[in-house]
Amino acid sequence: KIIMKDNKVKSVLDLGCAEGFFVHSAAKELSCFSLGIDADIRRLNLASNSALINETENCGFVYMEIIKENIEKLPESDVTIFLSVLHHVMYEKGEDEALSLLKSIKKITNKVMFFDMGQSNEGTQEWATLLPDMGDDPLEWIKAFLLKAGFSEIEDLGLTDSYRTSTKRHYFAAYV
Repeated sequence: KIIMKDNKVKSVLDLGCAEGFFVHSAAKELSCFSLGIDADIRRLNLASNSALINETENCGFVYMEIIKENIEKLPESDVTIFLSVLHHVMYEKGEDEALSLLKSIKKITNKVMFFDMGQSNEGTQEWATLLPDMGDDPLEWIKAFLLKAGFSEIEDLGLTDSYRTSTKRHYFAAYV
């Protein structure tokens, strides 16, 4: 929130928004235009209906698969939120496709992308074995991957919970 207020954010794009928590928060707290994208119609329905019921202005939701071709259709935004999605692309379509997607996201991000992803050290998850080996602490691997996608500076914001494991994930601000 501080990073976003300090940078006078006028627009937020949340890729993989689920029920739209960050979209709603940005619209209310920062009074900026917020757009959420997700391919889970049930969660998107909740997000959209919640915005209408709560009369949240300046936000909207789009049913769309998060693929490079669709990203290229989206408007630019000051901030992109891209949390816990990229590892799905990586284990389903490979590292090159994941990098290509990140490069497309960078092109439509004007200031900063907030990012985390599943890591290869989340051993209890079957998909973790399908990711490139990031080592015992994936911090440097992920930072290098974000730099390879064209972001100029990567800030480690700390650790966040992972899905159904005790392993913590690194959470980043990737600056354009």
